[in-house]
Amino acid sequence: MPEAHSRGEGERTPSYDGRRFRLTLTGGVPTSQHVVLECRQSGDIVIGTYRGENLEHGSLVAIVRAMGCLEGRFQHVTGNLRMETGRCWATPQHTAGGQVRLYVEWQMSGREGVSVMEET
Repeated sequence: MPEAHSRGEGERTPSYDGRRFRLTLTGGVPTSQHVVLECRQSGDIVIGTYRGENLEHGSLVAIVRAMGCLEGRFQHVTGNLRMETGRCWATPQHTAGGQVRLYVEWQMSGREGVSVMEET
């Protein structure tokens, strides 16, 4: 994962407060999973909840870093009641339509990958 850096004074980044993201790619493969992440932000702290196909409940706690990147930790309960935890680094990209796309590098239970989430 990229090295964490604090944001500098006056560095402008988008607010994640009230934004919703839908999982569109995971491991470079389009996904049919209907996973939706809903975010709230207070200062540089982002709290998110997510659920979707085979995910009963998930939560994310992240810190906004340089250029609006998110350094986070997540946990969720799967449909068969298995608990999983991991960490992630999300890099935002602004689309031509003014929305945010997140490229998420993640590590969980000895696995790692990259997923893409699109703002809905």
